[in-house]
Amino acid sequence: MKNQGNRYDTGGMVIITILMAIGFAMIYFTGFFKITNYQEFYDYVCKFGMALIFGGFFIIIGLYCYYSFFKNVIIKPKQKVVYLKSIDNNSVCTFLDEKGKAYYYPNNEYTEDTYYEVLKSKDSILEVYNKTAPLFPIPKEKESYWLNFYSPIGDFENIMLLPIVYVILLPGLLSAIISKGAEKIYGLLFMAYPAYIIIYDLKKKIQKNNKK
Repeated sequence: MKNQGNRYDTGGMVIITILMAIGFAMIYFTGFFKITNYQEFYDYVCKFGMALIFGGFFIIIGLYCYYSFFKNVIIKPKQKVVYLKSIDNNSVCTFLDEKGKAYYYPNNEYTEDTYYEVLKSKDSILEVYNKTAPLFPIPKEKESYWLNFYSPIGDFENIMLLPIVYVILLPGLLSAIISKGAEKIYGLLFMAYPAYIIIYDLKKKIQKNNKK
């Protein structure tokens, strides 16, 4: 599945803002900003590691969404020339810019191996105008590690799912490192499946890169 572009509706941005506030509150009220040395940090992680992981995740995702909103909505879109590399299942086009960055757009009887003039924001094509003469050599497609996720149940491109798997992994990893006795085993068991998913994703990306 290929995500053809992000939407920035008011409701979604409100939810993101609320999650950021919750994340900040989780970290602030557990005393993270009062830490002054390594021992205090270690004690904090042992006691409030989960709050740090999930609170930090909410903040990072929120900052990323606001940054993405700024560069795709606040900054005006521009007319650019892109190269149509392929059309998947006659429905989704993969366009590449001169740097090899991929953009996905619904097919409307476009032609592969052709250059098109388009209106695009930083990360999305908003409208395809017409065919045009080549303005740059055919680029090699660059793939984002974090926005492409290959799993046993399917492939997901241009969507931020992989970081969620890492967040699921972290509590088990943290427990395996700082816990004692049987709790270490519980931590290893908890992290086993997300670790398998991460390794599977990495293996698929290496295989895909070697085929190019």
